[in-house]
Amino acid sequence: MTRHDALLGLLAVVGLNGCSTMPMDVRSAHAPEAEFPRRGDSYAWLSMPGNRLKDPRIDPAKLDARVKGAVESELAAKGYVKTETGSPVFLVGYHAVLAESLKPSIIAKKYGIGAGLWGDSLGPDFEKGTLIIDVVSPKTRKLIWRGLAETEVDLSVQDAEKDRRSAEAVRRILEQFPPK
Repeated sequence: MTRHDALLGLLAVVGLNGCSTMPMDVRSAHAPEAEFPRRGDSYAWLSMPGNRLKDPRIDPAKLDARVKGAVESELAAKGYVKTETGSPVFLVGYHAVLAESLKPSIIAKKYGIGAGLWGDSLGPDFEKGTLIIDVVSPKTRKLIWRGLAETEVDLSVQDAEKDRRSAEAVRRILEQFPPK
């Protein structure tokens, strides 16, 4: 499994019925003086060199397709129009980060404990995934809005679940755009 797959596997964890299996922290910030786009305004993708996770478990093409597809769908639902020519009103880009956050073996050593709940194992390792979506002014090239979602990452989910969870993370982030 690629790191990309792992990250997308848990970027979103809210179930289809609205119940959450794991918490997801979603928040945003914006420049107070910024003018935000209105329904019907156009956007383009911001070229973001170096936006590749450097983990052999991650397929950058799948990550890009999942995130961009979900962002484009959500922005279209809000009435924004993607353009690849002309002068867009705003630019959008994303960053994805996967970081190890907790290893049960480290906790076991610290407290001098052994396996229990998981038989011979000390339990699963936890990784934290963060998806950041940025909105930038094409005129000033300054960040005007940033939204992010953070959650634990499950390395074992199937592609369809990764797609669903990724779309849910993007939806929850973009619920906060534009700011009210």
